[in-house]
Amino acid sequence: MGTNRGTLTAASNQWAVRPADQRFWTLDELLTKTKKYAEESVVQSLPLNQCRVIPVGQGDLALQGPGGHNAEFQHYSFGQFSNICQAPAAYLRTLPAALASDCLNNGLAQLQGKQSLMFHKNGGLHLRCVTSDRYERIWNYEIAELALALQEEGGWMTPPARPCGMPDVPIRTATAADVLRKSAHPSLGIKIGDQISPSGLYASDHDCFIFQVNEQVGIDGGGGEQLYRGVFWSNSEVGAARFRATLFLYESVCGNHIVWGAKTLAEVSIRHTGSARKLFAEAMATVTERTLRAASDDEERIRLAKRHTLGKSKEDIVTLVFGKSLGLSKAECENAYVIAERHADDHGGDPHTAWGYAAGVTRLSQQQYADNRDRMDRAAGRILEFAF
Repeated sequence: MGTNRGTLTAASNQWAVRPADQRFWTLDELLTKTKKYAEESVVQSLPLNQCRVIPVGQGDLALQGPGGHNAEFQHYSFGQFSNICQAPAAYLRTLPAALASDCLNNGLAQLQGKQSLMFHKNGGLHLRCVTSDRYERIWNYEIAELALALQEEGGWMTPPARPCGMPDVPIRTATAADVLRKSAHPSLGIKIGDQISPSGLYASDHDCFIFQVNEQVGIDGGGGEQLYRGVFWSNSEVGAARFRATLFLYESVCGNHIVWGAKTLAEVSIRHTGSARKLFAEAMATVTERTLRAASDDEERIRLAKRHTLGKSKEDIVTLVFGKSLGLSKAECENAYVIAERHADDHGGDPHTAWGYAAGVTRLSQQQYADNRDRMDRAAGRILEFAF
């Protein structure tokens, strides 16, 4: 399989860096952990200018509320809190506690209105996050529940992955129940008897990421291309990131969770503000329908995308796509066409069609850094939707 094929690396990036205490063997374990975080959390609306930061212990800091109760900072919440106070967290961490507290208190005095503070109560009080009063939370355990419901429908599973090299991550031998049979990368996939570590299921005090595939439902992509369904779930309940569900088709998955031959179908992205809860419920109905529908439905969508012409020339297509405000620059639109044309015979398809041009955008995204890859993969999914 050539390296020019579209790949998705979001899951592989997680596999490479997550520490042992953020990894889980099963969705049940991840759900238990995230549900416990939610049950032990308390949310209060407070005017921050009535709070103060005080030195405690051996050089640590705590936030003292109007009632005199202290809450210790977590690493993430300290960075978030410092940003609100317009003070650089990295620099503050180098200062003596008394001086750092003075800097933060000076910033607190300038703040107006109330903020929403979430505390974790477990043997003490810890500040998990500070958000605006408009913040509308989608909990990480709710994402785990969605993924578990999908798994229980049958066919959906988290692919196995080889040991990542991170310290203290447990290792065991892969069994028949672990491995992919049809959609594992032919040379890099996990086989029975290989060593594996918990991967694809991650949760921390501030985010979660879940990787699932379904190789029991094969999708005929035409021209001998066999595709399968996959989804990335990600969320932060403390303001670090949006809720996001990325739906895609793929050819294979390797042992470090790179997804090969990928075509992004759609992405649901929800900010945690305003009507987030309502949008979340609506989005999940759509995601459920798309992940459980018959293979013939996706095959028909592929045929539509391969027949849907975006324009008669490169110039027409670039003008159309750039004008749709998909987050692509004009130069990126032009480069995507060039790449789509170059790989038209490699299951890419006619670059003048939604299918072929979207494949060009996906291939172009693989030459970018992570943030740009995500942005361009989302654009590829929206281009495919032109045909529907």
